[in-house]
Amino acid sequence: MRLALAIGLAATAFAAGLYFGRGEHPAFTPEPPAEAVRQLLQLQLPTADGKPQALAQWSGQVRVINYWATWCPPCREEMPEFSRLQQELGSKGVQFIGIALDSADSVQEFAAKQPTAYPLLIATPEAVGNLKNLGNSRGGLPFTLVLDRQGQARHVRLGGLNGAELAAILQPLL
Repeated sequence: MRLALAIGLAATAFAAGLYFGRGEHPAFTPEPPAEAVRQLLQLQLPTADGKPQALAQWSGQVRVINYWATWCPPCREEMPEFSRLQQELGSKGVQFIGIALDSADSVQEFAAKQPTAYPLLIATPEAVGNLKNLGNSRGGLPFTLVLDRQGQARHVRLGGLNGAELAAILQPLL
């Protein structure tokens, strides 16, 4: 049952990622309820090598939380720009966090070929279950939340983001 659910979610996310990631149909979603963001920020998610990471460790920073998967072309396309922005804006209090809807093995293999300048965590059932509450009613990828220093959602996007667009979103939050 759990495998069937995971396969169904993956297929839906893949299809939505292809559709929305092309850039022709960006989907800005309404600001998620504060409770959904609070639940997300209380999570502890493992790295690909199994080390738990509390999302709360980045409190006080502007956080860019990106749900992605190794099999999602638009997700992979935006990651180099996200890494560049992490390196450029990290000293100004910006922290990117990748949450993979994927297996730890796939994320490790991906990271070996395309290193990122930010942590890549593995989604737990709680992280996946909270997606709809965060504004991703379609279950598509990539899905990105930008949180201000107080942990409030300032931008939510289903579909790919380019570096210039994201930099403009982040600038007022610095």
